[in-house]
Formats: sequence, structure tokens, C-alpha cells
Amino acid sequence: VHNGTIAGFGTGIRVGNAHDVRLEDLQIRGEDGGGPPPGEVGVMVVNSRGVVLKDSTISRTFLGIFVRGGGSGGNRIAGNTLIGGQNGEIGICYNPDGSASLAGPEGDLVYNNLVSRFNIGIQTSAQTLGNIFRENNIAFFQQAIQEVTAGSNVFEENTSIAITP
Repeated sequence: VHNGTIAGFGTGIRVGNAHDVRLEDLQIRGEDGGGPPPGEVGVMVVNSRGVVLKDSTISRTFLGIFVRGGGSGGNRIAGNTLIGGQNGEIGICYNPDGSASLAGPEGDLVYNNLVSRFNIGIQTSAQTLGNIFRENNIAFFQQAIQEVTAGSNVFEENTSIAITP
């Protein structure tokens, strides 16, 4: 999927139980409706492998990019611009899939993204393991990076700055 625009939605794009999906050069605009979680989501990836999400703009969503489940891994999220709006909670979120399993995504590469105007820039759950978050720029309201289990993922050369609403 490439060169498209999606606006006014609950979840802009949902990739579920899939392999080798490419999402490129998209404009995804929410309505800044807020939560409760998961609320309005720009892109949700659930138990999927080999997903490439790059060079897209996601704006005015509660969650920008939401990667879920132990079946998710080997994904590449790069060069995206995420802008939260007034009700943005988390720019990039890594969590279990909501089933009985607490396993989170493993082995993703998340780099060169601009994450701005979310309460939390990047958040990972307790069993999200071995992902690399590199060279992301984060302008946040409350916290740049929230890693529930310290040291379970790699965070390198990310820059962050606190902003006021």
C-alpha cells in the first residue's frame, strides 16, 4: 500500500496475522478524538512479521503506531513522522496482543522517525524483547521513552526534548 491518504477512522490501517507487508508514503490523519485505549490508532500491526512501514505521516491520533503480540517481529519502521495533536498518548507503542499471552513483539528495527506531541514518545511492555530503537527524534509532553523492563530492548542515539502543551 503506497501513496494514499486515510482520514477519519478508529484504526487507519490494521495489519493482522500477515507477512511481508509494505506500507509507504501514506498520509494518515485522525480526528484527535483521544482514548480510552487503544483509542484512535494510525497503524496497528498485530502478530505480523516482515512489515515495512516507512516514509509516512501519521497525525492527530491517540496512538501513532501500535505493534502488538509475540507473533510480531522482524518489522522495520523507518522515516515516519508522527504528530499527536491535543490528545496524543503514545507515538510508538509495543505491547502484547490482548490475548492470554503476555509476549510482546521481538526483533524489530525502529529508526529515523520523528515523534512529536504525544505524552509518551516510545513505550515498550514487559515482555517486548530485542527490538532496536535507533536515531529517533522525540518531542514529548511527559516522557520520551518508557521501557517497562529496562535493558530488554536497545535504545541508541535517540534524541528527545520536552515540550509544553
